[in-house]
Amino acid sequence: MHGGEREIAGDDGYWIRFVESGITIPNGIGGPNYGGALHWKAPLRGLMLCACYAHMNNWSFTFVYTQVVPAGTSTGLTITTTGNYLLSKGKTPDFFGQYEKGKLMFAA
Repeated sequence: MHGGEREIAGDDGYWIRFVESGITIPNGIGGPNYGGALHWKAPLRGLMLCACYAHMNNWSFTFVYTQVVPAGTSTGLTITTTGNYLLSKGKTPDFFGQYEKGKLMFAA
């Protein structure tokens, strides 16, 4: 089981695609995050199976979009827009398996 807060700062590399297109997230985002994992060592020697689940509540953040007009009579004009963005709840199931025998290990 795990739980806590997840924070992604506004200057984190996670936002690089946003920043490159003129969008900044001045306050970043954050919120609760929890989940768990179940590992099972199967009766077959060397085989382990795992099921995991992670849950994140709705997160919202403020953004600033800045664009410079590239051409026309308004060339060079800077347009700035602010807004709010909502990320929907995230529910992520994951599955994992591992098999070991001698010097061989396979995982997926």
